[in-house]
Amino acid sequence: MAEAAGFTAIPPLASRPAPIPPAVREQWEAEFSRFFIFPRRCSSPKAVLRPLSGIMFRHGRGTWLTASSPATILICKATSDAAAVLSVCVSGYVYEEHLLLNLQLSWPQVACVPQCPIRGSRAVFMSFCDRFSQVQKFALRFPTSAVAETFFNFVKEKQKVLV
Repeated sequence: MAEAAGFTAIPPLASRPAPIPPAVREQWEAEFSRFFIFPRRCSSPKAVLRPLSGIMFRHGRGTWLTASSPATILICKATSDAAAVLSVCVSGYVYEEHLLLNLQLSWPQVACVPQCPIRGSRAVFMSFCDRFSQVQKFALRFPTSAVAETFFNFVKEKQKVLV
């Protein structure tokens, strides 16, 4: 039906031919969360819309939603002189795809108790400015803080090379 209307059906990932291997390709697995901003209050709300409670607007103006399946994080470069691209895929769908140069990374450092040394957390937060000049955020939570550190250092190193 879709092909008759001029659209071509996309084959499932398993039946697609393998892509040409890029010059640089790194892969990790992590939990993926995206921050969604609550819309501003409308001066004349529609009768079918229920307004959000005021508490939602006071605490961060949004919420984090986490994918129910693990995410695959890929960093690829098509050629050695091309810009590196970070892709976040969940269940075969690409949810985020950004040039590394456009991403701001944050890796929180934590200490459980004052006597313990400070160490990195399992989460890495990323943000970017969209075409409407709004800051968009997403986060990756890795299995261990060591894996998060490896990812963070790899991305920071690639960002240095690109500048």
